Amino acid sequence: MRPQIKISELQLTNFRLFEQVTINFDENLTVFIGNNGAGKTTVLEAIAGCLQYIKEQIQDQRPKGEFFKDTDIKIGKNIHDFNIALALSKPYRDWE
Repeated sequence: MRPQIKISELQLTNFRLFEQVTINFDENLTVFIGNNGAGKTTVLEAIAGCLQYIKEQIQDQRPKGEFFKDTDIKIGKNIHDFNIALALSKPYRDWE
C-alpha cells in the first residue's frame, strides 16, 4: 500500500506576482477561488515544480531541466530574494 503524502503548507517569496505568501492546506480539501490573474495557476505551478524536483531526487536522477525560470522571479527582485518552500505530511525520504 502506498503511503498518503499530503501538502500541508506552501510558502512563496518573490515568485511571480507574490511578494510573500504562506498557504496552509486543509487536511482533506483546499479550494482556490479568485479572479483571473489572482495567482491560482501560479500556486499550482509552484507545487508542480517542487514535486517534480522531489520525484527526480527520489529516482536519483540529475535534474533534467529548469523547474523554475528567471522570469518567475518577481519583477525588481533577484535570485537571492526568491524562495519556494513546500511542506509535506511526511519527509520524502520516508515514502518507500
